Amino acid sequence: MLLKFRNKYYRYRWFRLASRVFYTAAIPVLFVWVCVFNGGRVTGAQNMKGLKSAVTICNHVHTMDSALVAVAFYPRKLVFPTMPEKVDYLFPGIFMSLLGCISVPRARNETNSFFEELETFLTEGRVVHFFPEGFISHYGSELQEFKRGAFHLAARAHVPILPITISFHKPCGFYRFLRRKPVMYLTIGEPMRPASEDTREDEQIRMKSAYEQMVWMLQNDGQGGGSRAV
Repeated sequence: MLLKFRNKYYRYRWFRLASRVFYTAAIPVLFVWVCVFNGGRVTGAQNMKGLKSAVTICNHVHTMDSALVAVAFYPRKLVFPTMPEKVDYLFPGIFMSLLGCISVPRARNETNSFFEELETFLTEGRVVHFFPEGFISHYGSELQEFKRGAFHLAARAHVPILPITISFHKPCGFYRFLRRKPVMYLTIGEPMRPASEDTREDEQIRMKSAYEQMVWMLQNDGQGGGSRAV
């Protein structure tokens, strides 16, 4: 069964329309919360220029980092592979689905159909987002070892990988009076095009290169090939 139909709501045209309307309204609200009230900042937006379908990857360091990624790409609606317990049930699943989340399969024998469906999203010009470390490291400053999934998908679909990092900074200016915790800065790096026609080789090359680039971005205060505040 196609992944997009794992949740019954995806079968209905009204749900797809509702998802677009909900997303269009929800992300500006998240922008106000994450960026205006909490000091989040996005740089490197020019690296998205001309990018059609892509796999994006980011370190997972905060419960709101998905929201900041969505804000960075707005009005484009990203696809977020998500743990099934957050998607497969009525609540909060319907709201997660409206925001572009899809369920990662529980069974190993569903993995191939999962990647086939993600490839379909990419052929439709969508952007699929992964946290390749596979777990959250709250306020972490060091990049953890990557899992293969994002790079396997990008190699299969022959699409660029766009590395993203989130770093934390001491509040400055007005935010010194609003926050004690550090603020999130999201930096978008330069896209990494396919490196080989061989899927396995391309997967390995770009997995290593993406890790090295993201480590460099974090060590150099989030620099990612130029920046522009959003």
